[in-house]
Amino acid sequence: MAYLTGGLVRPARRLDVASPRIGGGGAVRAGLGRGALMLVPGPSAAPGLEPVRLVYRAEGDEVDVPAGSYRLRNYAVVRAREGVDWTLSGSGPGEVAVEVRPGETTRLVVDAELHVELKAARHGAEVRANLPILGHRGMGVSLYRGDRRVEARLEVRGGDGARLAGAPLQYG
Repeated sequence: MAYLTGGLVRPARRLDVASPRIGGGGAVRAGLGRGALMLVPGPSAAPGLEPVRLVYRAEGDEVDVPAGSYRLRNYAVVRAREGVDWTLSGSGPGEVAVEVRPGETTRLVVDAELHVELKAARHGAEVRANLPILGHRGMGVSLYRGDRRVEARLEVRGGDGARLAGAPLQYG
């Protein structure tokens, strides 16, 4: 939030399994396989704690991180299918507190599933539908195939399978 108060915003420090060990730090293990986590200082963080972007190459990777109180700001989970990378990226509300203690490993499990809940209401002859598609702890998500965001569409079909209506869904 420093940009709102006019303070200096620093880019997150990139850390991965090949990064030099951090004296006095801990480690974060994420059960996401290939992907990344963005941790930002939490409300009770010590002054000077900076955001970190943790990059994971394989299941079981542990990344050394400066000790402190963080919150998960966003995540990306990458899966390859038929030679193409698919990335599920989540951010927003639902942030998770992450406490990194010196000499300890913190396990952070990210739910890499999509959660869909159809809500519909009838207003006279019109039916309005709301279809939130959420990720880990209610975070908003985007899905990418390669480097292009996938357009999500909603289709309504009758009992015989015929398409009755459809429209693209909007992100956000």
